[in-house]
Amino acid sequence: MFLGVGALYSSGVYFQIVALSKARASIVQPFHYTLIFWSIIFGFLFYKDIPDLFTITGAFIIIISGIYIFIKK
Repeated sequence: MFLGVGALYSSGVYFQIVALSKARASIVQPFHYTLIFWSIIFGFLFYKDIPDLFTITGAFIIIISGIYIFIKK
């Protein structure tokens, strides 16, 4: 299982580097922040963890900034 996680993580980092070499960081990085959303989803599914107000507020700010950059580009 650890080998699988390591292989998937390594390929994810590799593809992030490829994306950063082909596009500006201001366009790619907001999509990198989707890790926060996956953490919220998996935390709820596996640990029944309910996100607090600070988590929801931060996620909302990230969503708005990603939409802003997507529209502006």
